[in-house]
Amino acid sequence: MRHVVTVLALIGVVLVLFAAAVLSTREGPVLADAPPDAVYPALPPGPLRPEDVTGVRFDMALRGYRMTEVDEVLQRLAGELRARDERIAALEQAQPERGPAATAPAAVPPPERRSTEASPP
Repeated sequence: MRHVVTVLALIGVVLVLFAAAVLSTREGPVLADAPPDAVYPALPPGPLRPEDVTGVRFDMALRGYRMTEVDEVLQRLAGELRARDERIAALEQAQPERGPAATAPAAVPPPERRSTEASPP
């Protein structure tokens, strides 16, 4: 008789827990559905622009990643690219008479080779 009471008590506890679970999820799913996986948009070939970096989004993997860290890196990278482009544009406007040939580095002669052997006395 004692085992019957224990079994009935366990069944009662299970039913109460099941009812609580049903009532708590009645309004909708507990977790929002995960967004569908998208194909990673590759960066365009050639020089990058700030807009190219700003639009990059990474897919979630099983282990995932810390989104805030990736977003901070992308924001900094986009800012650095923007500052670089603005600096280049300002330098090009400051010296419009210089063409591409004028901006090429001058040929530097190679340094003289020094002998590693000891010279005779």
